Amino acid sequence: MHLVIVAIRRCARPGFAALASAVLALLPHGDALAQVDFRGELVGSVVGTDAESRAEPGEEGSDEAKGLASLRYLPELLIDARIKGQTGLTFLASANLTATAARLVTEEWLTDSDADLYRLWARLASPRVEFRVGLQKIAFGSATLLRPLQWFDELDPRDPLQLTDGVEAGLFRYTALNNTNLSLWVLYGNDEVRGWDVIPSDPDEVEFGGRLQFPLFKGELGLSYHQRQLDPSALLPVPLLESTTSPEHRIGLDGKWDVGAGLWFEGAVIERDTELLPYRYRQMLTLGADYTFNLGTGLTALGEHFRLQESDDLFGRGVTVQITALSMTYRTSIIDQLSFIASHEWEDDVLDSGAGGRDAAARVHVHAVGQPDLVASRGRDLHAARARTPGFRRPRRPPSPGRRRGPRSVRP
Repeated sequence: MHLVIVAIRRCARPGFAALASAVLALLPHGDALAQVDFRGELVGSVVGTDAESRAEPGEEGSDEAKGLASLRYLPELLIDARIKGQTGLTFLASANLTATAARLVTEEWLTDSDADLYRLWARLASPRVEFRVGLQKIAFGSATLLRPLQWFDELDPRDPLQLTDGVEAGLFRYTALNNTNLSLWVLYGNDEVRGWDVIPSDPDEVEFGGRLQFPLFKGELGLSYHQRQLDPSALLPVPLLESTTSPEHRIGLDGKWDVGAGLWFEGAVIERDTELLPYRYRQMLTLGADYTFNLGTGLTALGEHFRLQESDDLFGRGVTVQITALSMTYRTSIIDQLSFIASHEWEDDVLDSGAGGRDAAARVHVHAVGQPDLVASRGRDLHAARARTPGFRRPRRPPSPGRRRGPRSVRP
């Protein structure tokens, strides 16, 4: 068991507006009205564990950590200009500055710091049409905890900040009068694994896809597609003499309805045409439901069951992983809440659980998470320890080199 304490401080820096004058000079003049906002989010976290190791210095296990302290600062610049009528141009830039210190079981300390670009995009939008280009977040689907459509993000349901790295992309979105929306995207220059990826994308090849979401009865249904080129050379210890890129196709279907309780499903099929993986097809399906009980200010129970299968034939027999997850949320006020999340992986009989509380006024989050190996693993890789709140245990890979109305649409 380990405890995570996260303190969040949001601060505005009006004086920074003067530094944005160079960006404002690029905006159209005349009737254009521009607003400039600079703010920052400072996050500190302390993680401790009761896990112990008897390893001596230099032995296996001596690089495990029994404590972590981290500090993260997310400065953000937002420039919003109204060009004509209801058409606006928005520019957003954000950085991710982190510092981490880990205390090993040998009583040694390791430190690390890093600075990354977190968001950098420009958006041209009217009430029904939107164009967005740059480093951005793309997330969609109906599931909450176990998401087969987690194609472009690494969102963690237990992360109070809901932070995730972005992707370099161009996004077009159209919303019709009946709330039907069409999203089309193009990605380029992305070479990191994300979501359920096993093999990263080829950064020199264009990825593309889209999503159609439309109302159906008392909910919505969504159909998604994505195509990319796999680059397995990034996983091999030596460079290959010739290109080994291969195509991957993804199709997703999801829907959510309000019938007193919230009911949803989310599924995806992935075809990978490569000999470096033991199976050609991966199928994932999540079934979920939630209901708010009339207890106090409201107790919301949410459950999902997830099934992953890999096989040589579409819907054929193969390796299977199943996970069940449960979330309970009780609101102590309109903005404060207590929460509990647990998941069980049936094949390995592994139970993960966590509880947390949020005080929005003080901007403090406290979490107790039952993953004793998490802190230890951070000592082995400080780069991965950059203040990320622990996520669910992902299904082991086969041998190989709150209730919302309707599914989530594509959003920044």
